[in-house]
Amino acid sequence: MKEGVPSNSTATAPSPDPATGSGAEARRQELIELKTQLVEENRSSTHPRKPPKSWLDPKKDEEVRSFIRTLTERKEKRKHQLSIVKSFLEDPLRFGLQTELVPSSTTSEEIEQRKQELGYRIKLLQTLLEIMEGEMQLLEQGEAYVDAQSEQNPVEQ
Repeated sequence: MKEGVPSNSTATAPSPDPATGSGAEARRQELIELKTQLVEENRSSTHPRKPPKSWLDPKKDEEVRSFIRTLTERKEKRKHQLSIVKSFLEDPLRFGLQTELVPSSTTSEEIEQRKQELGYRIKLLQTLLEIMEGEMQLLEQGEAYVDAQSEQNPVEQ
C-alpha cells in the first residue's frame, strides 16, 4: 500500500480529454495502481500459519487445497472484473466513452431505404409463416380424419 493513502480512499481520475483519449489511459493507470495496492495488502495481511492436521492422505490433501486455491483465485479475478464493469456503468466518461451519438457516414435516405427493405422482408416472412401454419392445420385435420377412418374400418391382416 502507498504511504499516505488510506486503503479506503478512492483516487479520482482526471477528466477525459476526448481529443487525446487520456481519460481512458488515466483510468487504466488508476486500475493498475489499485490492483497493486490490493496485492500488497493481501501479502501483508497473510500470516503464515500451520495447516491443520488433515484426515486425507497428503496427496489428496494437496489436490483439495490446490482445487480450493484455484477456485478462490478465479472468484477474486471475477470479483475484480465485475468491479471494473460496475465502475464503467456508474461513470463511462472515466473510461473515455463519449455519451454523444455515434457518428455515421450513412445518410438518412439510406437508412430509411434499408428500413423499408427490412419491413418488406419481415412482412414476407410473416406471410410465409401464415401459409405454413395453414398447411400444418390441414395436415393435422387430414391426420385426424385418417385416424378416425382407420378406427371405424380396421384393416384385417
